[in-house]
Amino acid sequence: MSYRNPRQFIDTSTAKHFERLQQNISESFASFAKVYGDSYAEAIKEERERIKANEAAISKRNAKIEDDANKIRLDQAKVKANNPAISFQDLNTEVDLFSDLQTRIDSNLITDPKERSKANQRIISIQALPEQFRGGLENLISVGQDYSEKRGLMNQPGGFYGGANSRLFEDFGVISNQLKGSVKTQYKYLEDTNVYETGFVITPEGKEPQYYSDARLKEIVNSRDGSMVTIPDETKDFITMRDSVRGYNEDSEVKEFPKNLLIGEEYQEVIDGELVTFRNVNAGAAEKKVNAQLDANVDGDAFTDWERVAFFNTQIDPNNPLIHPDSTDFDRDINNKRFSEGYKEYFIENFVPKRIALNSRRLSQKELDARAGVGDFKTSAPKERASTVIDLLSESPEQAVATYLGEIPFTRDGSKITITRESGDETWDLTIPSQFENLATELHKKKYGDDDKTLDAIRDILKTKDFDAILKPPFVGPSNKPVLPVKK
Repeated sequence: MSYRNPRQFIDTSTAKHFERLQQNISESFASFAKVYGDSYAEAIKEERERIKANEAAISKRNAKIEDDANKIRLDQAKVKANNPAISFQDLNTEVDLFSDLQTRIDSNLITDPKERSKANQRIISIQALPEQFRGGLENLISVGQDYSEKRGLMNQPGGFYGGANSRLFEDFGVISNQLKGSVKTQYKYLEDTNVYETGFVITPEGKEPQYYSDARLKEIVNSRDGSMVTIPDETKDFITMRDSVRGYNEDSEVKEFPKNLLIGEEYQEVIDGELVTFRNVNAGAAEKKVNAQLDANVDGDAFTDWERVAFFNTQIDPNNPLIHPDSTDFDRDINNKRFSEGYKEYFIENFVPKRIALNSRRLSQKELDARAGVGDFKTSAPKERASTVIDLLSESPEQAVATYLGEIPFTRDGSKITITRESGDETWDLTIPSQFENLATELHKKKYGDDDKTLDAIRDILKTKDFDAILKPPFVGPSNKPVLPVKK
């Protein structure tokens, strides 16, 4: 076997493959590094932008919270500025609490739904405090003004009922600047209801402080708790019912009381030198005429319980008062029944006249002397009426005709009186006894109607007259001298 020189193999491709692999790896890593670097830079950029946005949002949120807090302070400052005489409790503690709660909610530091709801409700309540004070001040000022206007009418219609809380009148004397003292606002948080109660502490000089919540003030303004009740003024309604009874008002041209409401016989009285003829009024018939209106006035919701008590106890029967509504003995049905009966009696007693003046005339000195016991004078009603018409016709025919006949046209010529009627003129000569008697009778009938006793009395009285002694010429105008002198 012959010797062969071995052939040596030189591997050149592996190195090339390896070199190519390294190049590929380098290229791949470079590409990865580039991609990773770009992503990282983008992520960093986005994170910075997010942080910046969050900082802006937080800053904006904090700014809004601060603005809202400042608004509470500003609203309170406005209320204080409009009420310089009142001392206001500081709200800074509640405003700081408002900012803290709002920040915690916005930052989701309060996660429990019930706690978030409670925090939100308190935030709303804090924001409402200035307006709550404003509303309370309106009630406070209203009570003060009411006190100023009515304090001079204590226990009178339209004024205050003094049977209630006397300390309250002192406190509201302070509000209305009638008494010395101080007024300070006060608030407190009520955990059970999650709201604030606001009110006022009133301290008259030399007295202990007294607290009034807004709710209590509202009750006082509406006269619901009896502390400050205004006595109803029923005058206008009573006058309306009075005019319904008599059938006319003060502006009516004709003012004649209904005869069907009169009762009993006529009678006369001398009042301030005048002889006045009266008849009594039937109170029961008058009440019946307006009974429906009286019932409407006292029934239903026309009066509160306290108003019924105030009117009854001051105007109707102070000596036998109604029970106060805040008393344990209060019985609404009993109070209402007594009030209804008393109200009607009060109207009849004070607004329906007990009697009506039918006519009146001025008495001569002779008649006044006679009534005082000088001379012979009859006092029976028929003779009194007869004497009245004769004396007036003797002294002043014009006055007599005007008094008894009203506006019927007439003229006088000396002793002759002529009355104009639709059927024609009629003349009486007062110097002739029969004609004097006829005119006196005519006048009496026109005023009073047929009354045989009085007409007989006219005839009897005229028999005592001396017509031969009549003055010539008679009737030179109205005179206090009788033309037909009475025989002594």
